[in-house]
Amino acid sequence: MNKTQAFTLGRETSYDRAITEAKARGGQMKKTGLRDDYSGGWVWVGISDVKAFKQLHPKETSTYAIYELSLPTSWEVDVGAKGADGVHRLINDAPIVRKINVA
Repeated sequence: MNKTQAFTLGRETSYDRAITEAKARGGQMKKTGLRDDYSGGWVWVGISDVKAFKQLHPKETSTYAIYELSLPTSWEVDVGAKGADGVHRLINDAPIVRKINVA
């Protein structure tokens, strides 16, 4: 496992638009980490983990795509333990590197 890499799900139309807009401004879109009013975005170690989650929740994730994140520090620092939902949460904001085009 690359300790500075993670994968997430995002609503494809919203994320793609936000990524394009951020690039146009010379920046990168970031996945939101832990906040007082937000428990942090979902993250997984590998693409296969995200695909497995999507297969378990096809209706809820049908409009979502997989995106690669660049963790600011490392998995151990930037990602929390699995929650009650069985998914890790992002602690620190992480830039989205690219959209993963997988079936």
